[in-house]
Amino acid sequence: MKDLTRIITDTGKNVNAFLGIPYATPPIGDLRFAPPQKYPHWNETRQATNFAHHCPQLPLKPGINDQEDCLYLNIWSPENSGLYAPLPVVVFFEGKNFYQSSEFPISGQDLSAEGMVIVTMNYRLNVFGFFCLGLPEARGNLGMLDQYSGLLWIRQNINQFGGDPEKITLYGHQTGAVSVIFHMVSPRTAGFFQRVIISSGSAVVSWQHQNDPIVASKQILRMLGCDAYTVNPLKCLRSKNVEHILQALAEYSESFNWDDKFLPVVDTFLADTNRYLPLDPVHALREGTYLQVPILTGISKPITDEQFMQWLELASQGYPQLQQYIEKAKIPEITRLYKLSTTNKDQIFDLIKWKYFSSNQGDVRILFDELKDFEYQAKIEAPHFLQLSQLISSYVQPIYVYFMNDVGFVLNTSDSTITTDLLLLFGPILLKQIAKRRFSASEMSLSRQVRQLWANFVIFGNPTPNNQIKSWRKYSAGDFYIENFGPAASCVNEENKKRIQRVLFWNQLLPKISNIRDNLSNNIPKELQNSPDVKEYVIKAQILAGGRGKGHFSNGFKGGVHVTANRNDVEGIYQKMLGHNLITKQTPKDGIEVKKIMIAESVTIKRETYVCILMDRQRNGPVIIASPAGGVDIEAVAEKTPHLIKNIPIDIFEGVTDSMAEEVATFLEFKGSLKNLAAAEIKKLWQFFLTVDATQLEINPLVETDDNKVISVDAKINFDDNAQFRQKDIFGLEDVTESDPREVEAAKNNLNYIGMTGNIGCLVNGAGLAMATMDIIKLHGGDPANFLDVGGSVKEEQVRAAFNILTSDKNVRCILVNVFGGIVNCATIANGIVGAMKSMKLEVPLIVRLEGTNAVEARRIIKESGLNIQTAEDLDDAAKKAPMDNRPTRHRRQANAAPPSSQRGTAVKPTRHRRQANSAPPSSQLGTVYLGRYLFNIAASD
Repeated sequence: MKDLTRIITDTGKNVNAFLGIPYATPPIGDLRFAPPQKYPHWNETRQATNFAHHCPQLPLKPGINDQEDCLYLNIWSPENSGLYAPLPVVVFFEGKNFYQSSEFPISGQDLSAEGMVIVTMNYRLNVFGFFCLGLPEARGNLGMLDQYSGLLWIRQNINQFGGDPEKITLYGHQTGAVSVIFHMVSPRTAGFFQRVIISSGSAVVSWQHQNDPIVASKQILRMLGCDAYTVNPLKCLRSKNVEHILQALAEYSESFNWDDKFLPVVDTFLADTNRYLPLDPVHALREGTYLQVPILTGISKPITDEQFMQWLELASQGYPQLQQYIEKAKIPEITRLYKLSTTNKDQIFDLIKWKYFSSNQGDVRILFDELKDFEYQAKIEAPHFLQLSQLISSYVQPIYVYFMNDVGFVLNTSDSTITTDLLLLFGPILLKQIAKRRFSASEMSLSRQVRQLWANFVIFGNPTPNNQIKSWRKYSAGDFYIENFGPAASCVNEENKKRIQRVLFWNQLLPKISNIRDNLSNNIPKELQNSPDVKEYVIKAQILAGGRGKGHFSNGFKGGVHVTANRNDVEGIYQKMLGHNLITKQTPKDGIEVKKIMIAESVTIKRETYVCILMDRQRNGPVIIASPAGGVDIEAVAEKTPHLIKNIPIDIFEGVTDSMAEEVATFLEFKGSLKNLAAAEIKKLWQFFLTVDATQLEINPLVETDDNKVISVDAKINFDDNAQFRQKDIFGLEDVTESDPREVEAAKNNLNYIGMTGNIGCLVNGAGLAMATMDIIKLHGGDPANFLDVGGSVKEEQVRAAFNILTSDKNVRCILVNVFGGIVNCATIANGIVGAMKSMKLEVPLIVRLEGTNAVEARRIIKESGLNIQTAEDLDDAAKKAPMDNRPTRHRRQANAAPPSSQRGTAVKPTRHRRQANSAPPSSQLGTVYLGRYLFNIAASD
């Protein structure tokens, strides 16, 4: 090593620092998403004076955490170490949720001064460290393998730095603590370490390891254009730069189900010799099948958190804002992490609010403190004691437990990885780095005490050997002894018992309540039990809106389309959907309640294409639109790669001929016998289009399956409203429960109504005049709230119905009536207006412009009514009189339905006046997994 860094610590002892030592070959190029490779020996003198870059993570900081060449470790060793007996070694792992590392490089110099060799290391995180397709070439757990590779390097080389390879302690903090547990469970690390320190982290909670990691990985592939349409998805992914991958990760984290994360996985899909984590850590701890060594473990409240600033901002806005955040966001988030049932969510929510948020008496400061306690106890304290209870049930080695009180550190950072115990252990250098100040005398005294106790544990396996300093008893089922540090740190056994009792709320009470099912939940498993066994299930929310796959629920659950191979998981998934509002880009801001769920057999897709037959106004007839690049991103295909879109007009007399169907199948890149199957399916779709009087029949995707079939997997269909007399059976299936009730009411009265985003209600006759009216309103700075056409043969009762519809929109600030009477009798409109106003209390201004047939009589009727009605000379005058206070809202609901495929190519659930939109579920390793054989529907009324 070159340019040795010698440090004088606060104790006056010298420590040598060796920074930025490579322990594995840089994982770049073909080594991205590959297990770590041994770093080749070097013969030249190497500088070891600077920390290496952090591994890629969010938020992206160029020059700090954007380099994949990041597999380096750092060593601190007391001066003259190794001259006598080799020193014990501490290997420190840190991180947050396997997604991020601390924004500050942790220096081990002060801890090393206690007579130990300290090692820290970088390892791959998030998608770079835990990308997994359940295949040997995309195996996942790369971040864990990086740590293992670092441990192997340490065993082979630490003696050169004065360390003893037979006296290694793994010290994990937060995510690092979870890593330590995983290394205890892994059969590969036997003999690699002799003690462990587990700080503020638990491996027994569901949000720290992933049973099905493939969902997140497939979504990242799709978002980066490396899905099944690519010959080699991994090769494609390796061609993307770090910034693009992190950008996709950021979008994924915002848009998709946060339950599907990049985390360590149980890798039983690999050959025995290649597995790193063959056992579920939860089961391993419960059954005692892990490496048993002495444990020092405890928790410490985060001194700060990136969420604290958000909470403070909400608190500054007032009590209602913070309360709404707690009830609408924070409580649902925690219950989702604990996988608590949504069937009886109201009871669970009420119990949580009673437990944590019932004593504030409207005081926002108390509510803020309650929120901090709620977050800490649910995410840190309860998981810690759950893990402890499982450890002591089968543990034969000593366990020492601590609790670190807040000693009053005030830090200028939002890094939630910094906790009290971390500051006390890593000493003055870390505090100076973060807070730009030195320890006070009392802080320094406590720091030295803590470092000495931790050093004793590393050296002797006991923090108080021979009862030095104090007597720290072992933790056991009969003696829940917890050593307390910080202000008022007396070891009061009663307080420790209270702490254990407190977490029983999370670890026992809520799970038991969650298992109580109502009648709906009890009935549904019978449907599952009676359904045929399938390879994979698709669970799909049935609402009249598109974008379901990328939507999220009011309870925090993400995605209205889910795929699982585990029959037992189906119930848990649909219970998170049923009865909750699904919010997509096409729904109102509060979403639409899911009252029905379709469960179907999935189809594993090798390749997906797009076919649509529709009536094209420009061509005055039907056309086929086709693309070999189908799926959820078809709009992007049309925009970015228009050469992948083919438009073929259909002669209405000849229809879709054999040659035309073959042409389309060829363009869709079907080969051999599959081309014949695709052509036959296209002809069936044309016949279906004619039979049901469709104006649009979109198949997205038309797929090639892995067993060489061509299937129309999903469809959206528009029907010709003028054909209702011929298609009574189809139109009789219309479900208006999710439609805008104003549109339903308008249809009953033969009115045409479409809700919009503005606040000026419009009543007009004729579509052309309606469009002109809205244009004039916009021209004068207003915003129309609707399109409402009363038609030509309107009657007075229809006008009154129209006013009822307009005033039902709470955002309407003004009503503008613009009628040009040709067929329409203006006097009829006037009588309808007067009758409506007399029968209701109209609280918004009304501006009326009437011209044409009987306009003079109409004006007389309005004038003699004595009602507060403003008249206008013309449309421009009317628009100017409307108040222009715009407060946009969203009412328009897009329709959606996607039933299973039929023998003719597709089956439909009709809607009127709407486009049926549909969104794709998550992708599989070879493509997108969509709906296949229909199994059954679940409805809230069942």
